[in-house]
Amino acid sequence: MVLERVEYRGYHVAVGVYRLLGKDRIENFERIIDELSGGDVIIELFNSEFIISLKQIVFAALSAINAFLSESNIARSLGIEILLRLSSETQIDRAIDKIGVNKNVDEVGVCIVSKDIDKLEETMRSLLQKISTVEITEESLHSIDRVKKTVEFYNIRREEVESIQARDFYEAVLLIVLEKIATVDVER
Repeated sequence: MVLERVEYRGYHVAVGVYRLLGKDRIENFERIIDELSGGDVIIELFNSEFIISLKQIVFAALSAINAFLSESNIARSLGIEILLRLSSETQIDRAIDKIGVNKNVDEVGVCIVSKDIDKLEETMRSLLQKISTVEITEESLHSIDRVKKTVEFYNIRREEVESIQARDFYEAVLLIVLEKIATVDVER
């Protein structure tokens, strides 16, 4: 399991999408997340069926960080702000309904944020040792089935896709999704 990492304005962000293995998969995953998060480390776990690029998760985290730094955040916690932006919702209950995890989820997205790179890396190592997953690669996230689910998830209209100058359908949808993530606070 590898997490993609970026550094932004004093924050370190690691993201990934994983298929869960084992029958008690989500309960174990949530317990482990609870054990590892807290203090200087934020770990968010979410249903990832609508993720077509790790860029979505990174962009949601960076947008949430910007919201907190500019005091335009909707949520009181950075973790919930990330979920709001990722779901393109302004209401916490709706965001959790859309992307919250439950026992029927087969795959999850993970976003870890910390100002301390050592704590981020320690959390990543601990997470890697404790969970049983298979990484879903960036290329696998680009499948047409996932893109169609994403169009439905974000209520993207055909006219929106056609109005975007992009190489292909996937790229047009990704650009629209990133715009929706960026404009969450404008929507409220």
